[in-house]
Amino acid sequence: MVEPYSQLQDEETVDLRRMYMKEPKLYPELRRFATFKHGIRKLCLNLDFDSFLHFLKITIAYVHHDTGKPRTTCDVLEELPNLDGIRLILPGPNNAHGPRNLGPIVWHDTHPCPRKLHRMIYVRAAEVFVTFKDFVVENFFDELEEKSFNELRKITDLQARFTKLELNELYEDCKGGIKLDVPAPEVHSPRVSYLESYMTGQAGRAQDDKFPPVCDCDVSCHETFQWVGKYKESAGEASTG
Repeated sequence: MVEPYSQLQDEETVDLRRMYMKEPKLYPELRRFATFKHGIRKLCLNLDFDSFLHFLKITIAYVHHDTGKPRTTCDVLEELPNLDGIRLILPGPNNAHGPRNLGPIVWHDTHPCPRKLHRMIYVRAAEVFVTFKDFVVENFFDELEEKSFNELRKITDLQARFTKLELNELYEDCKGGIKLDVPAPEVHSPRVSYLESYMTGQAGRAQDDKFPPVCDCDVSCHETFQWVGKYKESAGEASTG
């Protein structure tokens, strides 16, 4: 007997429901088991530094302590089949630290570097959210940081679309084109973390392997952290002044 508004609870139905809950994108025909979360289309991420590092599963020079409490990671996106837009707000002075310490210290005692923490977040985010066309990042330090992210986004988009082999084939067999005498540009394989290549490449500084990161910026970013996200307002005031 079935109660009103309830679902059949026979063994087969339970198994089908479990399959959909785990992999809704693979079994769209089972959407009758969908819940409220499966209808989410837009997501706004406004977290503190530690929560972002955990959510994005950033592990370079950073190992989370086991707090004994489950914490959500970006893997949850696989459970949101209708999600088509993400807005990520980088931490500012008002939400740099969470209400409780769930992991290791991310803020250096004497020379913290929120700019490096920002970079860890938006570099990894460009990789994790590469499949979302409607993906925006806000609250940058300045126009240079925003430009850096936009350049990374272009590269990760290319990385997701082409492997090195596919690029070589594109150069050799392009309808209406000609074969170039120069090798195809180097592109990281999608199986290689772009975060790793970026943080260990020329864009990363010598101290990026230390955690918590130590500030070696020309101008202490700890002192300018209070102006995060406001550089456009300052530029507007200067132009109208």
